[in-house]
Amino acid sequence: MLYALVDFVLSYINTDFTKKLVRMSIFVLFAIIGWLCMLTGHALRGMDRVFTVYPLIDIGHFFREHNIMNRLKGFQKVLTVLLSLIVLTIGYQFGNIALVNNEIVNPGFFLLMSIAGWFGLWIVATVVVRFEYSKKLFELFSKRALWIIGGHFLAFKIVTLVQIITMKIEFKNLAAFPVCINGLGWSTFYTLVGLGCPLLIYFYMTNSFKKLGW
Repeated sequence: MLYALVDFVLSYINTDFTKKLVRMSIFVLFAIIGWLCMLTGHALRGMDRVFTVYPLIDIGHFFREHNIMNRLKGFQKVLTVLLSLIVLTIGYQFGNIALVNNEIVNPGFFLLMSIAGWFGLWIVATVVVRFEYSKKLFELFSKRALWIIGGHFLAFKIVTLVQIITMKIEFKNLAAFPVCINGLGWSTFYTLVGLGCPLLIYFYMTNSFKKLGW
């Protein structure tokens, strides 16, 4: 919403150079505000993360406007994936990004890691859609994204309950947010349940409504 508001205001600037200058100034200003919020611990009622991610939206808009992704061909895609993996692997040694807490290390690190992640995921996506089954599966996730977003945290509680029973930890850990115990194996379990349960609920409710003639 903030980006749309800024974009609307900028539409009244007639000079292209001035518009780009103002856009870049806002880009830098919001990145700095988000970083300072992280350093000082001020959340600004959640606006700290809004300021932090604003530059990403602006960069994404620029990439789309100039068709940056689709300009990559053949060997360039392979090289981009390798470069992205190298950047992410090296960057991981210097710190983690946790937007839920507005932890980004610094704006430069945050933007570099985000862009590397974009390119890596985009190249993987171009491979995934070549296979009909996986393409349909991810189309399903995309079309039912609202259900997944709305239900995955609740579905996580199922995994947490399994952890409580199998690991014999206190039941109050069910209140842990977003997860109780993490790790590679548990993360996979959380992902599967977080995707699967909301979709099962959706299909169950859809079929129930159809039987009722709705």
